[in-house]
Amino acid sequence: MTRPRLSVRLAGSPLGASLLFVLYAAIVVGWHQGGRIPWWMAVGAVSAAGRTWSAIRMVRRYKAWLADWQAMGAENEPPRPPKKRGRGWTLPTSAALLLLVIPVCVSHARDHEALVRKLTLLWFSVCLYLVLALLWTCMRRVRAWRRRKVEKATAGADAPVSWLIEPPPSSSSRMEAAVNLPEYSGRLLDWHT
Repeated sequence: MTRPRLSVRLAGSPLGASLLFVLYAAIVVGWHQGGRIPWWMAVGAVSAAGRTWSAIRMVRRYKAWLADWQAMGAENEPPRPPKKRGRGWTLPTSAALLLLVIPVCVSHARDHEALVRKLTLLWFSVCLYLVLALLWTCMRRVRAWRRRKVEKATAGADAPVSWLIEPPPSSSSRMEAAVNLPEYSGRLLDWHT
């Protein structure tokens, strides 16, 4: 399986897909509210949303295939524990869509002050959630980066053992090895040097 193009990987990533879906929703809502957005842009946004969804599936398929491919070469390694499936990026995407929909609802509910206050409170709550989710994601990535850094540093801890073990008493020199090679190999070595 070939690796997807960069544009497909960006559109299929959680952050890229979330941003694109928010953009598509804004275009459709703008058209629906009778703004300056023409109908053909709304149709194009719906079509592009379908293509983004297909990019998400393609990236997922590629990642699954790549994990299987890498697992074939790691027969001697202990199996990794299965990844926990979280709520993914559907909740942040829904929250981002709410950020766009709530102001539209507030503009239509100007006559009902109680509803406007509740919608405004909901909008600020969604903003707070998104900020906290972004901070949480950044903190997790920094922790994972530090953990990988420590693992790399401890991976070289076996080096002193190799310093303590002496080389074998009888190792052949280049000259001795060249004598034991077939004639055509010897000529190649002479030509190369």
